[in-house]
Amino acid sequence: MLSSLVHSYSEQGMAQFLLWTATHFGDWDAFIETAGHWPIEGGTRRLLDAITGESKAELRLSTPMTAIEDDGSRVIVTTRDGERIRARRAVVALPLNTLSDVAITPPVAQPVRTMIDQRHPMKTTKIWARAKGEIETFVANAPVRKHPINTAKTEYRHDGDTLIVCFCSDASAISAEDREAVQQALRIFVPGIEVVGVGGIDGAIATGAKAARDIARALADGGD
Repeated sequence: MLSSLVHSYSEQGMAQFLLWTATHFGDWDAFIETAGHWPIEGGTRRLLDAITGESKAELRLSTPMTAIEDDGSRVIVTTRDGERIRARRAVVALPLNTLSDVAITPPVAQPVRTMIDQRHPMKTTKIWARAKGEIETFVANAPVRKHPINTAKTEYRHDGDTLIVCFCSDASAISAEDREAVQQALRIFVPGIEVVGVGGIDGAIATGAKAARDIARALADGGD
């Protein structure tokens, strides 16, 4: 089970497993159920659009930022392009491992600063593969760092093909853009599988569910 959660047994141990269990009522089966058995009709994007559709807030996506300043009455966000966005409040949704690149004023509390400096230990890669044909449903696991792909399982059917989600404990072992390498790695689990499209997420940045669904959607549409 840890093969899809950690990149190093010695560095991470059971911590990630315990985190996901704790956030799902102390029940690992509840995590498995909520993570994969009950997808939102229309995808995560549909939920996000419904939330933002009821809000009057200005939504900025793909806006790299360098600084956040809170003077007590307003917030000023400085973007990488030098734009200064002023607002009464701001919700800044950044992956933990990118927060150290942003200057925050006033300084955050020390426990938060420690978390930012230590960064998230996950250094895995998530790969989506589109396999030709509707192959038989499977879940496969391999020990951490013993195989380029450590977890692979079927997720969706689309236009006669199958979308497979993969987790790789060592991001340097395989490229999410190398279709041939992904195909070769998956053939250890499913001999003869033909991969016709790939896409991936760098787990070291800990991108969220929306990006994962966007990649899956792109593969479903035939893109890489």
